[in-house]
Parts: sequence; structure tokens; C-alpha cells
Amino acid sequence: MRTMTLVGLVVAAAVAVTLGQGREGGGRQGGAPPAQLTIQQVKPGLYAILNPGANTLAVRVTNDGVILVDDMFAQNYDQILALIKSVTDQPVKYVISTHHHGDHTGGNAQFLKTAQIIGHKNARAAMTGANPLPGAPPLTYTVEAAVNLGGAEVQLHHVGRGHTNGDTIVYFPDLRVMATGDLFVVLPRVPTIDYAGGGTTLGWVPTLDNVLKFDFDTVIPGHGPVATRADLQRFQQNMRTIQTRTRELIKQGVPKDQYLSRLKVDDLGWALGPETLFVRNASGGFYDELAKDEARVGRYPAVPGGDILITPVLHASVQVDYRDTVVQVDPWSAADLTALKKASLILVTDDPNHHLDPKAIAFLRQPGAPVVVTKKAQAGFAAGVPLANGRSTTLAGVRVESIAAYDLTPGAPEHPKGEASGYLITLGGRRILFAGVTECVPELLALKDIDVAFMPMNIPPKRMTPAAVADCVKKLRPKVVYLQHYDNGTVAAITGAPAPAPGWLTMPTVADSLQAFRNALSGSGVEVRLPDWYAAAAK
Repeated sequence: MRTMTLVGLVVAAAVAVTLGQGREGGGRQGGAPPAQLTIQQVKPGLYAILNPGANTLAVRVTNDGVILVDDMFAQNYDQILALIKSVTDQPVKYVISTHHHGDHTGGNAQFLKTAQIIGHKNARAAMTGANPLPGAPPLTYTVEAAVNLGGAEVQLHHVGRGHTNGDTIVYFPDLRVMATGDLFVVLPRVPTIDYAGGGTTLGWVPTLDNVLKFDFDTVIPGHGPVATRADLQRFQQNMRTIQTRTRELIKQGVPKDQYLSRLKVDDLGWALGPETLFVRNASGGFYDELAKDEARVGRYPAVPGGDILITPVLHASVQVDYRDTVVQVDPWSAADLTALKKASLILVTDDPNHHLDPKAIAFLRQPGAPVVVTKKAQAGFAAGVPLANGRSTTLAGVRVESIAAYDLTPGAPEHPKGEASGYLITLGGRRILFAGVTECVPELLALKDIDVAFMPMNIPPKRMTPAAVADCVKKLRPKVVYLQHYDNGTVAAITGAPAPAPGWLTMPTVADSLQAFRNALSGSGVEVRLPDWYAAAAK
């Protein structure tokens, strides 16, 4: 039969065959299975195989063979081949697995006999781990790969975590089409998250930002009908909305076993019934992930109203944002960056990799966002904007002043005057200080009216001890103080660098030094905030 337009696309002849069961995230979906699979042309040389209410596959046809994206279940193998043969005589030469779930890889074992199968390294690890699945991809990649066949290029990209930690998007650049796997689904229910498989709701939204950087107008989702770029954007906004609504319930003190009954999703076109995979498998992890993030994120009232949000990341890395302005300080890719916001402004305090990390800057930087660096750090990031100590400027609507950061106590490792910087910014009408790697130098003590200060502690060798930092804070008198850059032993373990020389820590443990600092500021009138800065190291 001939059909016409579906979401603005011409649909070719539809071929009906017997159905295989449909799943999303490994669980049965939608009650009774639909009656048939169909194939439709998306654009010349590109087709979608539809399993109504369930899986959607992409089929790229070339003169030298077929590239198939996902393959449903083992029982669908013959049906899929029949549909492909209805549009081409070419054999399937490559199968791309968008992630490890059995409803996307169930046919791999049979296709391995005649085709090469490719997937992300994390997808293969999941399929060969404690709960193995047949047909793990023999060919893997980490960030990006491409298949060139019959004059067509098909690109594979891993742009962040979301549904799992091994999600692959498949891009057809000549046709301006994106196949997303389960990072985007068109289903009438809340999308599920495979927490056991490394999935994350906090990472999912920024991962979709990365998907939307590509030039495409048409989307083949992991489940549901062929869609448009605008459909994907609406899906992303719905994800933001459900996160925001859940955060509000958490702030109101609604416990995990009650939040689903109060979570509104019907206006998003999603169901939240007990039969859905989200409720059965992911709702608890969803609440826990957002509750943990809420506990980690600090707030400070802005002068115009609302809150400045403060998100500790790792060691010296911190995200500070107010409304649409996001400042990232010393972003470091040893942390999981996928849940962070894209930066309007980036500040770099020093030149070692845990301060100056071009990979992390590239991941978090909005197009054209300024990156402020020290003069020494500019050698490692030529696009940086150098700001000498004592100078100030306004970038991305944020007033930035460079503050000298250096040693007073001699000894290695050295931080000579003029090589590193702290920064004082004005955001939301508040003065926020990032002291950098420094001792309590005169330039620091000359600052006045600090609202929030980020101070280092335990700098080798025996610089900025808990007592020294506390004394400096008492003189500086910020309203709120955060300690950061205080566990060099953990940093050495993360980077594989030699451990700091014995004696760098003046207390038995890091935890003891944190408590000593808190005790020293008791009754000072300064609010002490001590979040865990070392919990966000990338897994």
C-alpha cells in the first residue's frame, strides 16, 4: 500500500510482517503487542522499521550494502531481513548498537554471522559483564567513529550519559537525519533511566544539548514514529520540567515513597502508571539522584531576587550560576561533567591540568564564551583571555577582577607571585571570591564586602593549615565560606601522580582537618559550608 505524510516526511511502501515484542530499557511495554512491523522511507536511501509503540530501527541502503541501526529481538531477525529485502537486494554489512539493552541488540548474535557489529565500549562492557547478553559488539569506540560504505558516511558519536552510560547517536550527515537510540523516544509515558547501566537524569538533558549541536531536521527515535528536531527539543524540555517538579517536591519534604502521587506529568503527554518501566525500575533512582544533587547545590540570595546556585564539582572546580549566566571555575574532566551547565564564562586560576583542562573547557563552553586565564596558562590555551593580577573587566555580563595568588611560605611545590590568580566576580549583585591556590596574601586581605568565599586548605608543604585558613577567613569576613582544594592525596590517586610528600597534611586525616577548620570558625559569624568536593570523580 502507499501512505503519504508522517510528521512532514514522505512514507514509502509499508510492508507488514509478524511482530516481535517491544521493550524500552529491557522491560515489556504497552500491554498487548502490536500486530505488525512496517518499513517506511525517511529520505532517499534511508528507511525506518517501525514496531508500533515500541522499537524503531534505521536502515541506510547503499550500492555496496546496508547499515542497520539496532535489531530488536532474536525472533525479529527474519522479519527485519524481509523488510530490508523489500527495498534493496543488498546484504546487511554493518549493525550499529545504540546501547546494550536486549530490545536493541537481541538480533546481534544472528547478524554476527554475516555482518560487523559496532557499539560503544560501555555497551560492550555491559553485555559481557555480570549479566551477559548475546551478541556483544566486537568493534567498539570511545568518542566517535564512522562507517563509510557505498559513498555514504554514517557517524557514531557518544556525546554523554543519559538512558545508559553507553548511548550512541547515529548521524547521517548527507541526509540531515539523526538516529538517537533511547536518548529520545516518542512514547506516551515517562522515559526510563537504566541506573544500573550508568544512566542519569542529570546528565541526560545536557547530553541532548550535545545532540542538538548537529545539523539535522529529522529524527529516528529509539521507540516511536519518525520525528522532527522540534519534537526532540520538546522532549528535552519535558525532561527539564519533570526534574524541576520533582526538585520542588523534594524541597517541600515529600518523601520518596510519596512523590509519584504528587508528580504532575499528564500535561507533558506522559503517563506515570505502575505498569511503566520508569515507575517499576527508575523512579527511586530518579528521586535519589535529584535529592543528592539538591543537597549538594548551595544557594545564596541574589540582590535582584532569586538564588545564586553554587555547585561544587571536584577539587578546585565549581559551577556558579544565576538565571541564564553560568560561570565555571577550573573545570576538570576527571569529574563527571555531563550534569553541569554550559558556561557563559570560564575562569582558570592556574596552569596544571586540574586547573587548566582544555578537554573540559571544550565540553562545557558555550559557543564564543570567554575563558579567562593567567598569563602562564595562556600557553596551554591560546584562545584564553589573559587578565593580569589587579586588573578587572566585564565579560558575559559578569564583573571579573584578578587577584594575586601565591606562596608566602618557601618550599616546593612553588606558586610564585604573578603566575596564578584568584578571581573576584560580581554575579546577581553579590561579590564572590575564588581565592585560587594561595596563602593569605595582602592582596587577598585588602578585599572588602565578600559575600561568598572559596578558600584552599592543606596546600603542600604545610601551607594554609586549618588554623591558617580560619585566621585568614576571620580577617576577610565573608558571609559564607567554602573550603576547596584540600585533598591532594585524592587528586594524586585520580591523576596517577606521585603522592604528596609526607607531612603535607597536618592532621591525622583530611576529615580531621575539615572539622578543625569548622571548630576554629565557631562563633565567628561566618557560615561554613563543607560539601564533599571529591565525590564527583568520573567513574
